Amino acid sequence: MRVIELNRLGRLLTFDPQTGSVRVLLDSLYMPNGVALSPDEHFLLLAETSIGRILRFWLKGPATGATEILMDNMIGYPDNIRLSDHGTFLVGMTTPRLRKLVPPFLDAIAPYPGLKRLLAKVVPLSWYGLLLPRYALVLELGPDGELVGSLHDPEGRLTWAISDVFQHRGRTYLGSTDLPFLPVLEGG
Repeated sequence: MRVIELNRLGRLLTFDPQTGSVRVLLDSLYMPNGVALSPDEHFLLLAETSIGRILRFWLKGPATGATEILMDNMIGYPDNIRLSDHGTFLVGMTTPRLRKLVPPFLDAIAPYPGLKRLLAKVVPLSWYGLLLPRYALVLELGPDGELVGSLHDPEGRLTWAISDVFQHRGRTYLGSTDLPFLPVLEGG
């Protein structure tokens, strides 16, 4: 349960199929997830799920090798990132950080590393679903991280815990970490 542990053990690697070599592009990342190349392949976006952040890493051009924070302290925990049919980025949010009567569960335990380690070891993963809201959220981002659209299902009637979202031939597919089916939305 890496989200709870909140460690900086993640890396972004590159593999050269010609030589078989692997290089580290970024290290000390918080649960890196959801890597997507820009349409021109000049940069990639990377989600750091456990801290609710999206980074842009430059692969080509004058900023090659530079990293920028595009979104930080997000409304939820970003999972996978995919290119949309029209060149924007779609971000599945596994869990929103909505405050109702009490702070969001992961935020509430954040200052207690000992408790987080204990919970990660003894509490079955399936139990966390009882503590998290059933809310579906997808963000659509422009190349500079600007929010250009979103999809919401605030009561989780169709789906929740969006882990992946992708578009193909005018349909939007919503993958979930919790559900055994794949909701499909018609239209872009």
